[in-house]
Formats: sequence, C-alpha cells, structure tokens
Amino acid sequence: MEENSLLQELVSVVKSLEAAQLEPRALSEAESQALDRTRDPRTPVVAWAGKNATAGERLQLRSLAHRIWAALGHSSTEPLQGAKCRSLACELLEEGLEESAASAGSSDAALLASHWALTGRAWALAKEDAVALQCFGRASKSAAGTKNAEADVQARLWAAEVLFRRGDYAESLEELAQAKGQLRQLPPQMLDNLLCVCYTQASSHRSAQNFPQAVELLNLALSAGNMPAATKCKLLRLLALCHVPELDVALAHARQALALAGCSKDRVAAQEVLLELLQSRECNAQKEEVRSLALSLVREPESSVALCVATCQVLLDYGMHQDAQQLSASLRSRPGLGEEQRRELLLQTLQMAAEAVIQSKAEAEQHLVGAVANVETCAELCLPGGRLLSGLASKLWSGRPDDAANWASRAAQMMSKSNEAGDEAADCWFDAGRRFRQLGKLPEAQRCAREAKGHVEAQLLLLELACEAGKDCAEGWTCMEQLRQMDLTLAQASRAAQAARQQPHEDLALAALELFVAASESQADLTSLAVAAHLVKRHTELQRPTEELLQTLAAARRLGAQCRRGLAAELSSAGLAEPEPRPGLAALRQLVACAWGRGEELGRNLQWQQAAAMFEAGHQVLEVIDMDSQGLDPARLREFVDARAWCMIQDAAARVEQAKDRAGGQLKEALELLEKAHRLCKQSRQLQSQGAFAEAPCSSSTWCHRRFLTLVLQEFEVRCLIGEPEQQLRRFVDTASAESELGVKSLLAMSKLAASASCRRPLPGLPSTASSATSRPSSVLRTRTSRSSWRRIVRCWPCRPPGMRASWSLTAS
Repeated sequence: MEENSLLQELVSVVKSLEAAQLEPRALSEAESQALDRTRDPRTPVVAWAGKNATAGERLQLRSLAHRIWAALGHSSTEPLQGAKCRSLACELLEEGLEESAASAGSSDAALLASHWALTGRAWALAKEDAVALQCFGRASKSAAGTKNAEADVQARLWAAEVLFRRGDYAESLEELAQAKGQLRQLPPQMLDNLLCVCYTQASSHRSAQNFPQAVELLNLALSAGNMPAATKCKLLRLLALCHVPELDVALAHARQALALAGCSKDRVAAQEVLLELLQSRECNAQKEEVRSLALSLVREPESSVALCVATCQVLLDYGMHQDAQQLSASLRSRPGLGEEQRRELLLQTLQMAAEAVIQSKAEAEQHLVGAVANVETCAELCLPGGRLLSGLASKLWSGRPDDAANWASRAAQMMSKSNEAGDEAADCWFDAGRRFRQLGKLPEAQRCAREAKGHVEAQLLLLELACEAGKDCAEGWTCMEQLRQMDLTLAQASRAAQAARQQPHEDLALAALELFVAASESQADLTSLAVAAHLVKRHTELQRPTEELLQTLAAARRLGAQCRRGLAAELSSAGLAEPEPRPGLAALRQLVACAWGRGEELGRNLQWQQAAAMFEAGHQVLEVIDMDSQGLDPARLREFVDARAWCMIQDAAARVEQAKDRAGGQLKEALELLEKAHRLCKQSRQLQSQGAFAEAPCSSSTWCHRRFLTLVLQEFEVRCLIGEPEQQLRRFVDTASAESELGVKSLLAMSKLAASASCRRPLPGLPSTASSATSRPSSVLRTRTSRSSWRRIVRCWPCRPPGMRASWSLTAS
C-alpha cells in the first residue's frame, strides 16, 4: 500500500510537469518542491517505489520516464529545471528495468546510457559541474556491455569539456584518450566531435602559453584516425604555432599543412602561418623564401585585402621595397576594395616612398611627392601621414638636413589639414622652424614658427629671431604679449630674458625681465631674486616711473619671501670677507640701494608721499630675513638690521614732511616706524656685544650714536607735531638721556623743534598745543622747518645706508 502511494506521488509529479511544459510555464513553488522531494537522497522516493515492484509497476515507471522525455521535447525550459526533470526520468527508467535486462544490454539499457549523457549535458549547461560529472559516469557505466558505444564516447567528450572548464586538464585528456579508443566502430560524426573538442582545448592552451598541453591534445587528435585533408591541415597549422619554441618542428608542421591544403582558403591559412614563423627572430630565413611565399600568398583568390596589406608590410620589413610597391599598385586596382583598405594602401604607399627616399633611390623624391598628394586627398589620413613625414625628417637630419627641414615643413602642412591634430600640428611646425633656424634659413624659420599658434616654444623662437635681427622690435613686442598670456616655466622665461638682452631696445629687455620675475614667483630661487634685483637696477638707471619701480620691488619682495631658506644659508656662513659669491645677499643690497637712492631723490624734490612709499619698499624687502633666527652670522645679520633701521627712519621722516605739507601725512604710523627702528637698534647693539664688528667705518660706535641721536630728534619732532603736552615731552627727553648722552647740540635742536611746533598752524585732525597767533606767516615757518629738518636728517645719512659696505652703492656691479 505504501509503495502504491509512492507511485501515485510520482504520477502526480509527472502530470504537473506535463501540464507546465504544454502551456508552457514555469513550475509553481509547490510543484518545484514536489519535484525536489523525489530527488532528495534522504527520502529516495523513486528507489522506494521500485523496490519489490511488480512487472506492471516497473512498466509504469518506464512509462513515466518516457512521458517526461516527451514533455521536455514540446518546448524549451529553464536549464536547471530541465536538468532536474531529466535526472528524474533517468532514475525512473533505471528503477523500471529489471536487473537481467539491464545487464543483458537491452535496448532500454542503451537508451538509458544515452539519456544519462544528455542529463549530464543539461547539468553542465546549468553550471552544476559536479552533478554533471556524476551523470556522465553513470552514462559510461550504463553503456558498458551494450552496443551503445556512441553514448559512452559522447559522455566522455562532454565530461572532458567540463573537466577542462574546472582546470582538471590531466583528467580531461584521459577522458579524450578513452573516447578515442572506441572511435573505430563509430560513425565519422563522433570523430569530428572529438577533433572539435581537442582543437578548442588546444587553442585555449595556446592562448594561455601552455604549449605542452596543447601539443599533447593536437597529437591525440591527429592520431584518432582517418580524417579529411582540410581538418588535418587545420590541426597541423595550430600544431605548428604551438611548436614555436622548437622552430624547426614548427616549420615542418607548417610546410606539411601547406602541402595538404587542397583549396585556396586552406593554402592562404597555411601560408600565413608559415610566413609568421619565417619572420620569427630565431629563424634565419632567406629573403628569397619570404618573397616567394609572400607573392604566392597575395595571388591566392581567397587572400583578403587586409592580409595582402599586411604582406606588403612584411616585404617592407625585409627591405623589398620594389616588390612592395608593385604589390600595392596592383592592390589599388583590385575590385571590391573598401574605403578602409584603400586608406591603408595609401599610407603604405607613403611609407614605402619614404623608405625609398631614405635609401636615396632614383626618382624616390617624385614618388614621395605623388604619395603625399594622394594621402592629402583624405583628411583622415593627414595626421598619420604627417607623422610618417615627421619621422622621415628625423631620419634624414643627420645626413641631409636641408631635405629634413623641407619634409618637416611638409609634414606640418599635412597635419594642419586634419581636425584631430591639435597640439601635434603645432609641435611639428615648431620642429620645422627649429630645423630651418639651425640651417640659417631665418625667413622659413619665422614662417613655420608663426604657424604654430599657441605654442610656447614657437613663440620663444620668434622672439629670439626678432631679437637677433635687432632692427624693428614690433615682432618682439608681439611675441612678448603672447608669452605674457602663457604659462611659462622658469627655463622658458629665462630664454626670453636672455634673447631680449641681445637687442638694443631697452623697453623690450625690461619687459622680458619682468616676464622672468613673474614666472619665478611660483618657482623662485636665489638666481631669480638676483634677476629681479638687476631689473630694479635697470629701472633706476633708466629713470623709469616710480610706480613701475614700486611694482618691481614688490615682486622682488615676494620672490625673497620664497627664498628664506637660501638667504638664511648665506647668512649662516662665517666671515664677511669671504670671496665666494652670495647672490641672495647681493640682490638684497642692490634692491635696498635702488630704493634708497630713488627715495632720496624724491625727498629732494619734496615728493614726500612717493618718497615714503619707496623707503617703505626698502625696509619691506629686508623683512624676508628672519632677524630672530638662530645660527646666523652676527656680523652679516647686523649689516641688514642696520639697513632696515635706517630705511624705517627715512620712511618716518618722509611721512613727517608730508604731514607738514598738509598732504595727509601719517604721524602715528611714523611714530610706530620709529619705535620699530628703536628695537632694531637695540638688536644691533646686542649683535655688536656678540662680536659682530663690521669692517665698514660707518658701523662704528660713532655712527651708532649718530643714528641714536637722529632717532631721538625725529621722534621728538613727531611727538611735538602730534601735540603731546610738555610734561610727556620732558619725560621722553629724560628717558632718552638715560639711555645715552644726548649732548648740548641735540638738546638745543629739540628746543628749536618745540618752538617751531608751537608756532605752526594746527594740522587738520590734530589738537593744537599753542596759540595760532604768530608774527610771521605760518606757511613760511612750515617751509623753512621742513627744509631745515630734512637737511638735518640727510646730513646724518651718507650716500648709502650707514652700516652697509660699498656694495650698497648704486654704481656697484
């Protein structure tokens, strides 16, 4: 009764499968679960149903199996579902067969072997390799003792594919070898299947550089039996390619394949393999053999145009240019030539003509001109054609420079006709211009450089040519304006500055130096700082406007800020009188000297606002030196501390004179500057106490005392002008007297300053400390006071900042 219920369950499952296949539709979830229960190894429903089954029940099991196979034939199904159904059908048929019938090799047993093989194939397609291999094994077991060797062979072939996919190459080869042993009694179709599997696996091994495995598979296929010549030729071609490490064996197999080739298609394939082997580096093939094989290959009817084009290239590689040219000419008239193939032929013709020019063959120039004209008819070929001509120019340059320059120019012209050339065309124009310049053909060089739009090197070349001519600087100014809009490296800006120094127009030379300074700001070094100092010096010598000089000093200050480490290294060296050059410190001296000289000139002309700005630029330039750094040479550091203090004193003096002229002077800022100068003077005295004795006499104690008196008098005057009460002024004088001896002359000068300040008119925005009534006009007093004060201060200053060496002079080199 229980067995009968199991059979009914199987019938129900088969009916649901038939209904799903006939509609067609996928199995429902309940139907899928029922199908999986029949195959559950823990509850083997089929095995239980077949146990102790009667003959009628066994017949019913076989009938159910056939019903499943018939249902599967109606429509396609999902791979995994189909594999499950086939497995169920095979199990039903296996349980439905009597043991005597299965062992006697009945037709049902042979059918079972075939279906186990098909079931394994279904599982393989569903990517269930382990289950597929089990099914293939049951197929071979079922086929044993039957006349269905074909099922056994097919199962082994499919098993070999699955094993190969899993990477079990040795087991795959074993399956193929067992399949080959049964081929003699099978139809030719099975041999073809074996050869196909062997060829596919050998190709995969060759692609992975597994040549021994590939050779083993191909040898197995070649020994499988009689096969068509075309098939053997195909196997031999692949075997030749797999024997590349053993070139003699590879050539023997390739020649054997060519000998077996019966049709044009096979001959072309064999000749292609043989030609590939002959081109191998390890092969000492004669040119004549390559030539004969190549010409034979292109004469074949089945030889494609692409293959013929590649053969032309082979002839070119072997130096057989004449044969390649003849072949290319014949191919251009070949019927059915596509546009892409025509382009390849045109480029090849150009390449062959270029090679002939290199070898100086007769009429080679004419052929190349014609090839260039043909290539220029197709815009898409202008870029690769230009590259070929550019390469030709490079090869000709060492022996035939004139021809090289001309072909470089023609290459640039060709590239310019292409919309895809971009910067490459500009590079080619510059290359041509550079070559013409080296040959001394300056007009041609200028023409090529002008064509290179937006090319930095080309613009530099144009600038150099214009500066070398030296007659008209219009071309040079045009190039300079172009270069200002480009991102230049420091080396390129240096080239522009050097070129501009060779021509007589000073404005252009200054513009080139400004270009260099601007480019140096992103990559500054001490050399660029020295160039900036030279530019400031030239501005001063040429009496350029003060605004331009201030801008250049500001740029120099920015450069110096980036060179702090280099300046610190120069300051840390021992000894002031060492002979080695110190470009950074020399540049700072020159910058301050120029600012100092222009500031004094402006002060003598009573241009106080600009004078203050110039002295301010002078002491700001020296801010790049970290005065508090450790490890600096005291003597050299004191030199720059003194210079900065003097520039601040001068800046404050100019601001005071500006205030006296009611030009909006800044007395509070002047007072702050004087206080900073006091601190610098104290630092100078500390450095002097450390042994920082400078060589210059103006750094002696006499000059230090004179600087102190100047500071005291200047600050006293500012305090008087601000309107401080008499008590605060007395306190200031007492403090200054306690610090150093002022002297009678200094006290007398202070009294005069106080008297002058008390009788002047109040300045706008400042409190008045004395009556405005006076016996003389205030304007006269103001002018007299200003001039006397300026003269007094200037008498305290030499022609250069005290404490500096002679290198601070404007005439220093």
